[in-house]
Amino acid sequence: METNIEKVSLCSGELILDTTFEQPIDCDALLPDYCPDMVRVLKCCVNPIVSNSQIKGTTLDIEGIAEVKVYYIGSVEGVYKAEYKIPFAKSVDIKKSCTEYSVNTGSFVVYINCRAVNQRRLDIRGAIGINVQVISIYKDDAVTDANADGLHLLKEKVNVGELLPDIAIQLRTNEEIEQIYGKPLIKDILRVDAISKVIDQIVEQDKINIRGEIYLKVFYRSQDDTYDKMEFTVPMNGMMNIDNTNQNIKYQLIDKVLMAKCELKNDGTNNMEIDVITEIKCCMYAQNSIDICKDCYSTKYQYNFNTKPIKTIKADEMLNKELLKREIMELPEDIKTVLDLWCDNLKVDTEQKPDGIDIVAKMNICMFAVIQDDEIYYYEKPIEIREPLLSGDEKVNIMPSYKVLSCDYNINNENSIEVRLEIEYKTILYKEKNVNAVTSIEIDEQTPLENTISKGLYIYYPDKKETIWDIAKKYNTSPEVIAEENDIDNEPNIIIIPVK
Repeated sequence: METNIEKVSLCSGELILDTTFEQPIDCDALLPDYCPDMVRVLKCCVNPIVSNSQIKGTTLDIEGIAEVKVYYIGSVEGVYKAEYKIPFAKSVDIKKSCTEYSVNTGSFVVYINCRAVNQRRLDIRGAIGINVQVISIYKDDAVTDANADGLHLLKEKVNVGELLPDIAIQLRTNEEIEQIYGKPLIKDILRVDAISKVIDQIVEQDKINIRGEIYLKVFYRSQDDTYDKMEFTVPMNGMMNIDNTNQNIKYQLIDKVLMAKCELKNDGTNNMEIDVITEIKCCMYAQNSIDICKDCYSTKYQYNFNTKPIKTIKADEMLNKELLKREIMELPEDIKTVLDLWCDNLKVDTEQKPDGIDIVAKMNICMFAVIQDDEIYYYEKPIEIREPLLSGDEKVNIMPSYKVLSCDYNINNENSIEVRLEIEYKTILYKEKNVNAVTSIEIDEQTPLENTISKGLYIYYPDKKETIWDIAKKYNTSPEVIAEENDIDNEPNIIIIPVK
């Protein structure tokens, strides 16, 4: 019979999906009516956004939008922009169904081709890459204590991590902004960079109060047909409801801008209206130290017990790194002026080395520039940042999030500029561990155990790998009785075993 048994529910986790797949992007696009005819395509930019990921049964459904922006030289002289939104959806098979899970996604551009079919029509073909990691979260019961006559338990204190399902919210920032005094008045807004930054987070009861900022950089054509930039910072505030306020729980907030629009108001003020949607995801885990029963036996009654390896994922550490890069970018000889510069198609991977793990970030530095004959051209240069992330050869699972914090430049001379990049890299490091635990014990008190070993004192020569527990179980006695008869601390080569 099962009697006086105490159990604990261990939050177990298993990395059930870690893959990268490609999603084609195809679009036969017409220029909007308000855009002039095309003369020459300068650049096609794609921003893939994963807006939703949900598991149903053994399928992970991913939905998102690829924001496509085509910059071109128009028949009316100058740079113009046409925007398109291409929805995408993908279903990915996973190893098993799960009701609670943590999903981490990242996206990047594999390639993009944009061809002008005629002055009003574009043929856009390409592919985006999507990184997906899924950790299944489930509960397993393990015995922590039991009381019965003659029952002995082998316990071990283990550190187990309780990975909790992610919580995500979207914050919308909508504000009217006055143009900066002294700047040329805006005619057309060509490009908007929006970067979110969480400055402060305060946990109160079952809520996280979030305070942050959104940094905006607007590149535009003025009413006198010159090009200029404006930079703004607007507040971002929100509140996230959470179910866990345990002091053992640690939080990491990951924020990214999903959508940023900046439009000129048609009310005669020449002010701008910004509309930014920011996703904030809260990753949570708890670390607990628990006594787990790994083995048991009874010296008095027939018994039965079950064990199983419980796979736990220990959230070992939260990392928050800022990657800094200064790059001298040589300019083509015919460039006269740099109009705008930005970072595009950021992709960050990790590389396993014998002595640790490196972060490898790859991206393109892009620019619009005026050449000597006053024509506008587009140039880009691929660059790479490599920095150590972890030392040692221990295997860890990494679920990263990253974004560009800033991209700026200084003019060195007429032939080169110095580009300054800052990239935020956040991740929780997970280590998988199997804990062998007793899950059930049954004691039959109606059936005494017949001891096949005669009573007396036995001299035993233990194997180096044998423990006192192994010997006591073999001779159907208790570890405490053996310990009383022997100097266990000195690891003797001979053990006296009393059998009563």
